[in-house]
Amino acid sequence: MFGLPTPVVGVEPCEGNTLSKQHFEPVEAKRAGGKRLSVEDAAAYTGLSESTLNKLRMTGNGPQYCKLGRRILYDTCRLDEWLSSNLRSSTSDLGTAEAA
Repeated sequence: MFGLPTPVVGVEPCEGNTLSKQHFEPVEAKRAGGKRLSVEDAAAYTGLSESTLNKLRMTGNGPQYCKLGRRILYDTCRLDEWLSSNLRSSTSDLGTAEAA
């Protein structure tokens, strides 16, 4: 419709944010083995409650996610990165500087 390509299942746009067919590539090539999880499954994966994940998403302090219509999906690779970024050595560690 209106000259834009029709989205195809299993592909997503590459970098550049242009909607031309030459800028589409398979999702599997970009995901590199990551699995997408619902909020419920992501909560179980991280050990957090669904409510906590929802609040973190609203404040922008949670892991990156993908929104497809009303669905929220979390990539396991992004969840692992986010969990790693929240590692602390002690209760006084604010996580703002690398440990020497």
